[in-house]
Amino acid sequence: MPHLVNSYFYATWLLFRRIYPQAFTAGIDTEAYLKSLFAELTMFEDYEDVSEEYDQLSTHMRNFSGSGDMFERLWEEHEHTKKSAEHRNGSGDVGSVKKMAWAIVRKNQRAFNLLARARGHGSSESLHKNVSSIGAAGKILSRYLATQARPVHELNPIQVASPNFLRGQQ
Repeated sequence: MPHLVNSYFYATWLLFRRIYPQAFTAGIDTEAYLKSLFAELTMFEDYEDVSEEYDQLSTHMRNFSGSGDMFERLWEEHEHTKKSAEHRNGSGDVGSVKKMAWAIVRKNQRAFNLLARARGHGSSESLHKNVSSIGAAGKILSRYLATQARPVHELNPIQVASPNFLRGQQ
């Protein structure tokens, strides 16, 4: 799932672990990682179709746990939370109008900035305004990072005495 932020953290950890095996010896909590991917996907489902990503994540969870229970439990909790939120925010026509109004405002940068200021939030100019999907944003980020990164063979391993060595470098 290359376009989710947590996947980048996981990949970075694996790279550091390969480069500095003595410094990065701890494992990754795979169950927590998979749950974090699910939570991240729920944030995008109102904005684009993430059904393919949910299917892929369901497969990963099934391979990890040996059954579909993990994904089903998270999905049921998510559906329950959505229904509770709809009930609190007003269901039916009022909820639909509110959702539609926010969708329109999100597409108009000036209206969004005005409402953000009115609600007491600072806002900055959107850099993702013309990006069509999470996948497209991930590709843009990957291309940019590829131009900025040094090749792995040019990196020099360092010896550290403690896993907290980065704190002393700040």
